[in-house]
Amino acid sequence: MFFHFLEKSFLPDLRAATMMDSPCSLESDTALALNRYLCNAVLPLLTNHSNYFANAEHHAALLDTTLHTVYSMNHLQSLTKNQRDAVSDFLVAVTHELPPAMMVKFMRKVITDIQEMNENLVVPLRILTLHYERCTKYYGLGDIYGMASEVEKRLSMLLFYAIFDSLGSRPYDPELFGKALPCLTAIGSAISPDYTLTTTGDTKDNIQKTKDHGVWNPDPVDVSGIYFDDDLNLVITKFAEHFHDSWASRKIEKGWNYGELYSRQALTHPRLKPFAFLPDFEKNFYQERCAECLRALLVWNYSIELADRDAAERAAQNNTLLSTSIENFNPRPVDLSNMTLEKDMMSIAEKMAEESHKIWAKKVFADLSRGGNMPPQLVPWDLLTDFERRKDRFRAAEILKFLQYYGYRVWSSNRLEPSAERIKTDSERSSVEKRFAYNLLKKLTQYLEQAFLKMKTIKPSQELTRQNSFRKEGQDVKFFEKVVLPLMHAYFNAHKNYFLASSSIVQTGMASDKEKEMVAKTLVKINSDILRTGLLTFFNNCADDLFSAVEEVQNGGQYSLLRGQNLKSWVSLEFVNQVIIPVLTTMFVHLAVNHFGSDLLLDEIQAACYKILDSAYLMNNLAAATSHRKSIAYEMDKHRPALGQCLAAFAACFPVAFLEDKFNKSNKYSLLAKSQEQSVQVQGSLTELEIGEDMKITYDYRKLNLLEMLQNLLAHIPQLDKLLTDVEHVEQSGIMYRDQPAIYDVDLPLVCSYLTYWWQFGPDSNNKTTILNFSVPITDVSSEYINRIFRALLQMIRNHIGVENASWLCRINSFSVQIIPYVSCDMVKDYILPVAERLRCLAEKAYKEEEYMRTHPDDADEGTVAEDNAHLVRDVYAYFPILMKYTDLHRAQWLKSPSWETDGIYENVAVIFKIWSLSQHFKREELNFMAQYEDESITGSTAEMKTGKAAIAERKKKRREGQIRKDKHAGSIVIACLKRLLPVGLNVFGGRELDIVQQAKEKFLAKESEDKIRELVRSLLDVPAKTDPTDKNAWQLNLYRKIGKSQMRNKNAMTLEGIVEKITSMGQVVAILHVTEHPQGSMTNAWKTMLSSQRKRAVVACFRMIPLYGIPRYYITNVVLNKKFFSYSQRFSHIKIYVRSVFHIKPFREKSVKQVFVIIFINEDIQ
Repeated sequence: MFFHFLEKSFLPDLRAATMMDSPCSLESDTALALNRYLCNAVLPLLTNHSNYFANAEHHAALLDTTLHTVYSMNHLQSLTKNQRDAVSDFLVAVTHELPPAMMVKFMRKVITDIQEMNENLVVPLRILTLHYERCTKYYGLGDIYGMASEVEKRLSMLLFYAIFDSLGSRPYDPELFGKALPCLTAIGSAISPDYTLTTTGDTKDNIQKTKDHGVWNPDPVDVSGIYFDDDLNLVITKFAEHFHDSWASRKIEKGWNYGELYSRQALTHPRLKPFAFLPDFEKNFYQERCAECLRALLVWNYSIELADRDAAERAAQNNTLLSTSIENFNPRPVDLSNMTLEKDMMSIAEKMAEESHKIWAKKVFADLSRGGNMPPQLVPWDLLTDFERRKDRFRAAEILKFLQYYGYRVWSSNRLEPSAERIKTDSERSSVEKRFAYNLLKKLTQYLEQAFLKMKTIKPSQELTRQNSFRKEGQDVKFFEKVVLPLMHAYFNAHKNYFLASSSIVQTGMASDKEKEMVAKTLVKINSDILRTGLLTFFNNCADDLFSAVEEVQNGGQYSLLRGQNLKSWVSLEFVNQVIIPVLTTMFVHLAVNHFGSDLLLDEIQAACYKILDSAYLMNNLAAATSHRKSIAYEMDKHRPALGQCLAAFAACFPVAFLEDKFNKSNKYSLLAKSQEQSVQVQGSLTELEIGEDMKITYDYRKLNLLEMLQNLLAHIPQLDKLLTDVEHVEQSGIMYRDQPAIYDVDLPLVCSYLTYWWQFGPDSNNKTTILNFSVPITDVSSEYINRIFRALLQMIRNHIGVENASWLCRINSFSVQIIPYVSCDMVKDYILPVAERLRCLAEKAYKEEEYMRTHPDDADEGTVAEDNAHLVRDVYAYFPILMKYTDLHRAQWLKSPSWETDGIYENVAVIFKIWSLSQHFKREELNFMAQYEDESITGSTAEMKTGKAAIAERKKKRREGQIRKDKHAGSIVIACLKRLLPVGLNVFGGRELDIVQQAKEKFLAKESEDKIRELVRSLLDVPAKTDPTDKNAWQLNLYRKIGKSQMRNKNAMTLEGIVEKITSMGQVVAILHVTEHPQGSMTNAWKTMLSSQRKRAVVACFRMIPLYGIPRYYITNVVLNKKFFSYSQRFSHIKIYVRSVFHIKPFREKSVKQVFVIIFINEDIQ
């Protein structure tokens, strides 16, 4: 029924709207009314019921026609913005339900519109964005059954290039570019990078020929110079006779007869007679319908030749005249029902049918110029239904079958339409230059070079010019900034595994050597000197820019220079902090994660890295020199954490122990060691060859320059022992972050990353293979160093718990967790437990203030409570990851040998967990913290922690962007830490006590009071347990008794009250954990919320009002009722009507006010 309404009612109206599109429609009331009806009623109705379009393959043609018709409405000039939004919403809903294979024709239309840069491109860009985001796997997986065909992939690639090239040639439009960039990203992420273009198929020029221009103007092919030979003319005449007989036979089967006049009632038709008796104009009509299709074939470079003469002779013999008069007319058409057309022939037949429709439409347009009604089929071929296309399709297929019957063959040497399922050859698959990724990288590189050439330094005087021709940045630079850079970022993120995969043979599914320009290990293995030179140039430029900025700060440069507001922007701190440091951090992190440092940071690149290290650490030491300049000092303090992250990333990938320069000569990756080997080899060869002393002097001079350079660079970098001593001095002296921020932001991350990386090469390493690669020691990093820095780190955390100015705790997890696996001493009693106890005290204090604010809202300050809970969350997220990692490594030992210290850690975390479950401010500030710092490890953010309204605004922004999950509290680190320590807490109980804990948990879930539960636990401990033998769980209870008593009580005796308190606390914790993880299950017996808060207030207000029966009543007689009221009562005699009036006499008025309340009671027994 739905599709019947769509085809018979809605679709003709939609088509009429497209037919009425003209410049005059802006003033036509009919066209505007039709648009309002369709966009305000029909399209929203179809959008709301778009689920009917799913799994409707049997109506595929109708859906395709509807899609193209509504898409044509997008080009209507008379649509308003809201109406165009309705069209867009419908198209999005339909394409979401349609199978991707039905989008082929739609993509061809979009390519045409994008090439012409028509208006209203926002709608198709939105549709394609959502489509490719939904069908990424469909287009990205290879040649697998059920995935995208070759035509779909090729059209997707052409669509991508059409959008990209069109944007590059168009002035910057914020709205259009904002919609086009997500579309480019979605298409680029969906297409497989190793997809290879085929040699034949759709091209932009081929698709351009099928475009339509605004109001549809049928444009059939020009066949003026096409003529047929005698054989083809004879075949055309024979087909005309066959087609007439075929039509006549169908009519006769339906009961029609010959008659002079046409009559539907009498079923008579004047053309039901032999073909020879037809008038000449009717014969010409049949012949012309066939001839126009054959002429189009010849124009399309198809050839029609006689290939089987025997078949032609048999066809001529079978074609004998059987009817000699109208009375004995018995049509005998050629039986072509058993003949089938190949796939290519079917596509040719479809083109012939479309051409026939264009020829008919052109004639109708010519007739309409003289007046007449417009037929509803006067629309483009794509907008017709299957029922309206059937005549043209049938005639085109009959022509091709008739040619085959007469032995003719239709073929083309330069076929325009390829097979839809064409399989690529091996040479195409192995050709790297035809891959999508290679072509895209090449195109992006070209735009990069164009933008680079036009990125010229702007002179200060140019900003003050009055010339109209002055432009600060050109179109190429704007396109590079708004499209190329974001596209490169999104594309490499989507296909990073493809570019990182390594293979010696070019295969599909992984990048070729030409496509791996961003992979460091591959860069070294392919031994490309050009790429090495480019990377060396990059590192040298970074080193020079850092050195220039440091030198300018040392020399007390001008503020305008350092802020980058003048000609010499390369020496500015802003450029260093916003560009160089983040780029270097990202690159060093990439090298560390993939272990590329020993392959890349060698030779000249290593020397450039030493320069970068020297300048970066020297910048950290310039804080004292710039303290008198507040603006510069503010910039230095603001970006100091980013500098520390950069140095930490550098320490995690640099293959030389730069904090222990005494081992440089022993490290085979060191530049100094290599220079010594080369010097020895050169001197040996010179001795053998007996060449003069000049070359010896040259090599000695190079060695001397290298030694001097390394000594100068390492002069500003302290040794490892010095750094570790400074950190321990800060920890032991209790120096806070506000006094020496450089130690916390730079030195501490640097030392932690350095020790983590070099421990595996030290004397305590378990990896003997790594150590055997070096014949001599290359570092002194041992477990003792790890223990020292870990102790200092925990003590620093303890000193800053609850402190306001301690932003370094927000970034501690990036370098603190990685050193824990190498800690060898026991840290529980002296370091880990004190931090947990102090954190518990802070949580109890914050919750106490929150409760006081709840009970005394006038005396408490909500801002102070929010700040305290924000500091608590910050400290929890700084300490709990360390505790979780340490627990994972030592949990097994804690379970074997329990102690009061480990149980104390659990108790403190359990208290924090219970406070978290009760405190609303705690949860709220945790969500704010997660919204700010959940991606810190990836983005390297160094922003200050936000609290209060600023944090809530940040969380709401991420919620709008869809970055916050619905189960917002499920990812809390408090829950995760408690789960890690829960086995430690349960380990202190025996079997019987565990059973009591379970019973206490059930009582807490049943919402019983804590005092009653405590009494129950005490009674269960006093009374010996008895097992019912009929109980099916009796074996479990017996097993619990055999497990034994509490392990803690074997060591130190506990009082009965202590055991009761411990069991009750454990039962409460596991009950809260159960409710937190199963929120739906705990509300099964509760009333579900059906009203909003506003409606609840309205209901409560109604309850507070005086009811009707509570109003004082004064009975009044002689009440005159309306006649209509009496007539109503007479019609419903079984209803008794009681009329009560309330008579209010108000003073100072001559007339009284009368209010009549009519109450209708169905019950007849009312007193």
